[in-house]
Amino acid sequence: MTQGGPGRLGRALAATLLVCCLATAGCGGGEEGGAGSADDPPATLPPDPVAAYAKDVRRVIRLATEEAAKAGRHVNAAGSSDELAFAVGEFEAVMSVAAENYRGLEPPRELRNLNDRFIRLHQSYAEQTATTRGAIEQGDTKVVRGFQKASRTYASELGLLAQELDAAAAES
Repeated sequence: MTQGGPGRLGRALAATLLVCCLATAGCGGGEEGGAGSADDPPATLPPDPVAAYAKDVRRVIRLATEEAAKAGRHVNAAGSSDELAFAVGEFEAVMSVAAENYRGLEPPRELRNLNDRFIRLHQSYAEQTATTRGAIEQGDTKVVRGFQKASRTYASELGLLAQELDAAAAES
């Protein structure tokens, strides 16, 4: 590879993926479960569909974050262009699986559009990651700047979607 080899590129990509992991980990609102409070409804009431959906989204986010962190470590440890492309491919798979996991959720009617936006965001980021992987395989290191921009956009949009979900959960 040119411009510093896979080590430099790997570090740049790892830093980018770390930002995405941190953004993903920070999304999704409050804790799952918990002791509850005196204001909580009695356990005999049916579960709130918005709260149940929000809990499912947090689970998808948690799983994606854990797997993305593993892929990020592999990106950082890559010693060759082939290893780097493989590790970026792992991250691509994480985003694709997250999109499929969102697709498998059953959001309440009022949150179907939000769920569709979670799916599109992760599909789009997986596609950008695939483009980056392909460029690395071809020896094109200039693609990193575009990927860094796409990663910042992903993190920002994911944060906005999570805020929208938290607002819907708070209203329910």
